Amino acid sequence: MKKLIPVMIILICCLLTGCGSPHMPIEDCAWRLQDAVMDSPDRYNQIAVDYDRKGDEPVEGVNYIICTLEAGDGGFTIRDKTNDLTFSGTYKLISSDRNAIVYLIDIGGVIGSAVSSALYYSDGAQTKTLTVSIGGYTLNFHEMK
Repeated sequence: MKKLIPVMIILICCLLTGCGSPHMPIEDCAWRLQDAVMDSPDRYNQIAVDYDRKGDEPVEGVNYIICTLEAGDGGFTIRDKTNDLTFSGTYKLISSDRNAIVYLIDIGGVIGSAVSSALYYSDGAQTKTLTVSIGGYTLNFHEMK
């Protein structure tokens, strides 16, 4: 029994270090665009929405697209599969805590930021999110499942 107690303490400590730590690095999953917004000081200007959210009544002026983001080794690629467009860039870790990771991003000399975090629901479920802000636009991605 005396030998079992230290083993149990070590096991509990190891398990607790992973609890409540929703680290979600940009390269840990593939991302799918949920919506894109053009930054405007006077109004919310949604310009694109995930194609699967089109529904029965499309909104005039909003593009329904399939767009993904994949990252790794300091680089990332955004693919607009609907319009056959590709954008590539680089990312660098700026800061990290247990709630979010902040990156500096660069697409063709245009500097912006990206923040990965988690969205928690009342039923305890969570969705990994990635928000990219660059060149007057904000792109909101969710983990592709």
